[in-house]
Amino acid sequence: MRFVLITISILGWSLWAIFNKLALQKLHPLQMQIVGCIVGISLVPLYMYLLSFVQTTTISLNTVLASICATVAGFAYLIGIRDGELGTISVLTSAYPLLTFAMSVFLFNERITMVKLVGIILVLIGVVVIGR
Repeated sequence: MRFVLITISILGWSLWAIFNKLALQKLHPLQMQIVGCIVGISLVPLYMYLLSFVQTTTISLNTVLASICATVAGFAYLIGIRDGELGTISVLTSAYPLLTFAMSVFLFNERITMVKLVGIILVLIGVVVIGR
């Protein structure tokens, strides 16, 4: 099941990037953020139905902060791909897990393993190569 979800996520993010680049040919990044909000709000009934199966529906400060971070990051990404190469910008911004990993070590005491270190080094090499 994990493989299926990861595959769906990769495919979804890939198509998201392509559709964003195409939409930016006619729209300003701020307009795209507004459209994204409208689409998200229109899905509220579906979300509420799905939440009926969840034990708690409490909204925490962390939920709000995560939404703000995603909105700001998404807007910066849209501005970046509007004028830059989609492939380059997408690869460079997809290096965010490196910072997430570093923060998770300090905030959640996640372990640093040799496999993770090798992965980080490979990602860094890829970012340097693509960023040139």
